[in-house]
Amino acid sequence: MEESVAAGKMLNQEQKELMHSKPVIAALIDELERLRVPLSTALTKELSTVPAPAAGSSSFGSDLSIQDLLALIYFGSLFYVKSPNEFITTMVACKNERSSCITHGYVWDDTVDLLVENDLDAVSAVAALAAARPSSADGVSHHDALQACAHHARLWLTRADAPIHPGSSVTYAAVRSKLDRIMASDYYTAPAVAGNHGAEGLQAQMSMTDSPEAPSLKETLAAENHKEDEEDSG
Repeated sequence: MEESVAAGKMLNQEQKELMHSKPVIAALIDELERLRVPLSTALTKELSTVPAPAAGSSSFGSDLSIQDLLALIYFGSLFYVKSPNEFITTMVACKNERSSCITHGYVWDDTVDLLVENDLDAVSAVAALAAARPSSADGVSHHDALQACAHHARLWLTRADAPIHPGSSVTYAAVRSKLDRIMASDYYTAPAVAGNHGAEGLQAQMSMTDSPEAPSLKETLAAENHKEDEEDSG
């Protein structure tokens, strides 16, 4: 695109947005590099303190379900290859979503505790801890990394009043309260704005699994609502 601009060619709107987002991407890469060593150290420390699951626990079945789902998310994210253009498009969409989320937060009456960028960073950080192995985790197997993910997921589900990583003042319970706030706002139920639907590559991946027999999202939601109605009347 730089060559096109230098040659005096006009860029379309999408190309202009991609050009404008380059400084943001460069800043994110620098930030990831800065966090590489502390993240690796923190993960290694956490792996050494993760307790083994208690035998005969009443929550054993649900714990297996959590690990089963985390395995899908973990490896699905690991094997997903983004194209350069898709990466930039995703970044633009994420910026728009963050802006929309914070804007919707202004409608709350208690303006003392408005949502800020750091709140969204915390939600994203916990999601990464519960679903992915840090790229800087040298020498850590996928098995151990997935066990660490499950540990973070358990702390999240129990709203633990523990720091999300050593040395942090942010707790799982605090992040849960922020996410609860987001899901109680109009942002959660507002229709998606064009261009904020996420990566185009995800649609391409979904097309690989689509079939004439596959139910649409609306059909799936209708089936879930019908099931709930039957349970309520039963």
